[in-house]
Parts: sequence; C-alpha cells; structure tokens
Amino acid sequence: MKKMILLAGVLAVASAALSGCSGGGGGDNTPPTSTGQPDLDVKAARIEFGNVTQGATTSNSLTITNNGTGELTISGISAPSSPFSISSDQCTGTVAAGGNCTVTVAYTPSTTGSHTSAMIISSDDADYSSLSVDLLGSAGDLTLVNMPGTQPGKAGAIEGVAQCLSCHGGVDSGVGGVPDGIAEGPYDTWKTSMMSMAAKDPLYWALVAVENKLFASKGVAIGDYCLRCHVPKGWLEERSEPATGSAFLPDDLNGVLCDVCHRMVDPTSTEGLALTEEDVETYRNAQYVVASPVSGKDVKRGPYEVTTFNGKHDTAKSDFHLTSEFCGTCHEITNPFYNNTVMVEKTYTEWKNSSYPAEGTQCQTCHMPRVTGYASVFLNPLRDDIGLHNFSGGNTWAPYAVAAFDPSMPASYATTSSARAQSMLETAATLEGSSDGTTLTIKVTNNSGHKLPTGFTEGRRMWINVKFYDTSGVMVSELGGYDETTATLSSAGTTVYEANPGTKDIDGFADEPSFHFALNNHMYKDNRIPPKGFTNSGFEANGAHIVGATYADGQNFDTVTYTVPANAKTAEVSLKYQTTSKEFIEFLRDENLNNPYDVKNAGAQIYTIWENTGKATPATMGTITVNL
Repeated sequence: MKKMILLAGVLAVASAALSGCSGGGGGDNTPPTSTGQPDLDVKAARIEFGNVTQGATTSNSLTITNNGTGELTISGISAPSSPFSISSDQCTGTVAAGGNCTVTVAYTPSTTGSHTSAMIISSDDADYSSLSVDLLGSAGDLTLVNMPGTQPGKAGAIEGVAQCLSCHGGVDSGVGGVPDGIAEGPYDTWKTSMMSMAAKDPLYWALVAVENKLFASKGVAIGDYCLRCHVPKGWLEERSEPATGSAFLPDDLNGVLCDVCHRMVDPTSTEGLALTEEDVETYRNAQYVVASPVSGKDVKRGPYEVTTFNGKHDTAKSDFHLTSEFCGTCHEITNPFYNNTVMVEKTYTEWKNSSYPAEGTQCQTCHMPRVTGYASVFLNPLRDDIGLHNFSGGNTWAPYAVAAFDPSMPASYATTSSARAQSMLETAATLEGSSDGTTLTIKVTNNSGHKLPTGFTEGRRMWINVKFYDTSGVMVSELGGYDETTATLSSAGTTVYEANPGTKDIDGFADEPSFHFALNNHMYKDNRIPPKGFTNSGFEANGAHIVGATYADGQNFDTVTYTVPANAKTAEVSLKYQTTSKEFIEFLRDENLNNPYDVKNAGAQIYTIWENTGKATPATMGTITVNL
C-alpha cells in the first residue's frame, strides 16, 4: 500500500451547557449560588475528542471550579465506558471555596466509528448533586494524500549508523588534512553535521507538534510529511505513525543516516522507475527512491567505481550522488495541503534557475568540499577528491540547541558544527562600501548558489548593521542594532533580508504573515538576494518569485544607501545572520501550551533551551569600515 499523509482529528473541547441531573436543567449555564454554600461549575459538560487515529490515545482535562463561598465535597466520579477512561482524578475529595481541580480523560479507540459515554460527578452542590459530562469521539477510516516514492516496508531494513562506523569512522586524515582538524572519514564528519541532528532538533519537533495540532482539525497528520526526510529510517520501517514521532526507536533519531542516502537511486532513471508503483513527479518533497538489499546484501551507491572490495556490502557507482538533484529530493519543499503549489522551501529551484548549473557547480561543490584522504579504514586507495560529509550550512545556533535537548550528544559536536557554519557564512557574501560625504552606499553580493538566506524561512533573517562614528571614535548612531539581552532587532532605517509567508483567505486566520509553515499559502515578503544568473521569469514560473524588492535578471547583489549624520567620519558596516528569531521561539512556546501532540516535550522546552544557548545570537558574516 502506498504511503500517504494520514488524516486524523484534533483534540477539541466544545463549550456546552451544563446537563445536570437535578436542578437547573440542561439549558442554564450558570448554576444558582447561596451564601456559605458550594457552587460546582465547569465551563462545559461535554468533551469532544474529534476524529482521531484508531489505536492512538488522546487525552483532555476537565476543570471543576468551586465558585461558592463554602467547601465543595466531590464524593466520586463514575468511570466512563470503553474506549474512554479516567487517567487522572484530582477532584474526588474537597475543593475549597474559589478553588479548582482537574479530571483527565483518555480516549483510545480500538475500532472505527463513533463512540460516546459519560462520567457522573457526584457532589454536595444542592443544585448539581449529580452532573453528567458527555464524552464524544470517533475514529474513522483514513483518507489518504498521495506521496510517491519508496513506501514504508518496501526498502527492507535500514542499517543503523553503528554498522557504518566500524569501517568509515576514525579514518586517518591522510595527506591533505581537514580545515577544522578532525578526521575526514565520512562517519566522523557526518556525526557533527545537521544531517545527523535532523531528528534531534528541538525546534523541528516543537514546530511539528504545533502543525500536527493545527492540521488534525483539518483531517491531516501533516507531521508525517516532515518525518519522511528528517527521520527516514523510522519512516521507511513503518514507525512514522502516529506523526508525533512517539513510535520511533533510538536509532531512528540519528536523522539522515548513511544507509538511506547510499541506497538512493535517481527516481527518474530506469532503475528508479522500476522500484516504484507510481512515478515520482520531480526532485522534491521527499519523493526519494531507496533500493532494497539484493540477496540479503546491501548495494551502497557512491561516486566511485570500486573494483576490489571484500567488505560487508557491495558497491555501485552512482553519478546521481554528485548532482544537486540528489539534494533537491529533500531541499525542495512545496505544500501538499495546497496541491504542491505553495512554496515552503525552494533551495533547489533557486539553484536550478541560476548560472551555477551551466558552470557545473553543484550543491556538493560547496557543502561537501573535497580533500585528499581515505574513505574507509582499509586506507586504499588514497583519493584527492573525498567529499567531506559535514554538509555545512549557516546554522550556527541549532547544534547547541540539539546538545541541550539531547544530553547524550557530546558538546564538542555542537562546537564543531557551529564553527563550520560560521566559516560558511563568512564566504557566503561580500560587503563593499563607499561614501561621498553625505551618502553611504553599501553593496551586498550573494556568493552562494541560491537565495541569501535560503531554506527554512520562519525566523531566519539577514540584515545590514551600520554604526557611525565621529573623529573621536564615539558612536554617533546605529542602524540595524540588535539587543542581545532582549533578543530584539531594531530594523528601522536598514534592510532586513527575509521571507515572510502567511495566510490569505483561510477561514479562521487573518490575512497576514504567519509562522504556521504548513498552513501558509501566500508570500507577503521575500526580498532575499537571488543567486548569480537568475531570471525573474524562471523564479516566478517555479514558485520562487521575489516579493517586496526589485532585482534585475542576473543581479546577485543589493545596493542600499544611508544618509550620513553631520558629525560622522567613519562607518562600520556588518552583515548579520540569524538562524531564528525571538518571535518564532515565542510562537513555538505559546502554541505548544497544553498541546497533546508535543509528545517529545520539545515545545515545552524550546524557550528555555533558546534562553540557555545564547538566544540564537546573530552571526557576523563580514565587516568593513568606510571613511565618510
């Protein structure tokens, strides 16, 4: 059966009238009170669990308040019938005047269809001595959304990273050495990469929890779509349901691991087409094709023709692994909820519609730099084009967040990964400046093969910081200042390069920018600097259009002018980059309050993790001084 995005319901509590068995009747929301008497009150006497996944457990708490002036005694709460159960009862006993307590009910449907029950709250409230709370839920057959590519259970077992470590870890550094000084074996560089951390990132899990909660009300377990790239071993081995990630095994959380990538084949090739029940439409949206083991033995694919090898697996040369199309499988994301027409991340499209493909520059050229060394502990042959598996980008903060979320990860991994990202950022752009005494002109050139910045848009931004100084070296004014204590950017008077997607014409949501990345259907701003050789028509035709800025075809730079203060003599100009913003972190914290889909507790921890790891301090990409 083809793997689809599961449709599931959301936990929902409806406001309803009290339906007490005595006094007041079902139509009176406010029970009568008496001086010195208890007054039992609930905001609703009906709990709706919506449509949930069969076999999954959803819980919700009912708050009982004593609005009276006397002590309330709750003598008991009757147990509802299956598939409902009381998982926590803090109310049986006494509740002080003005106090409250909670009862938590769990719903675990083992069969499809609608389910109803009730629990009876017995108390000494004269008006509501026996209050019936209705419980409603359903578990329906799953409606499916198409997701082509290799389906769960069709690729066989995916080997864990320990299998690869034995031969591809601890490899001697060879002749060329590695810039950051660690061994250049594929495992050694991968383990400190964001690929290895893809399923341990608390920001990722916090956002998945938010979107799972939101989309469950629309009948879609949207997190499954995300898990396909971030947790491929667990996904391919049929552990991605429920989409909260609760069924994953520890080894699944090693992220984008060796065996998945090195068993991938070009989905458009003859071999790829033969391995799928439905053709993959293009290189995007996790539509990868993974070959199964042959006669119980894996065939690992890579860029080399290996003629003499007696290891535990076979090998095959794959040109596909040297192409950007390989990377586009997961680094080109559109929104399946809107029939794949709305941009989420367009890094592959940005590269494809630039001058870099014609020049022969692939993603691997920059993100897997070549060194001289060995690929395995067999130390044969010595190669001068070993690709480092560090996959470095611009994320200087996330490695520290991962280390805080997963204490088992050595702190040195975070330090190494962040330092590599900083090095990448320092080569990603060039700053130039000039002044005629009254106007300061700054030029920012994008040296990367995609928009700058690119990828995940929520909270990610780059901006120009300008500090004007007088002849004594005293700062006269600052534009684009950032307060590291409050994590606040002052954007007035400077340029902030970012993408602001949002919602438009969606019931229940304002027409405005939004952090709901899986719901967003409109781009309100995207002034990110395009790559060399881009064309506006090419970008627009592929959903990567520019909004709120004007760049001529081929223009990979932006020019910004500033008025020079009267007594300023020099200007220090810096280009800043930030992985995520305070506003986005606050969104994740707030949206995950009492979120039953936050099973990994990432949403509950993300704000504290952010505070304790430098609040995603902006990185400096470059600095110049201009005489005014």
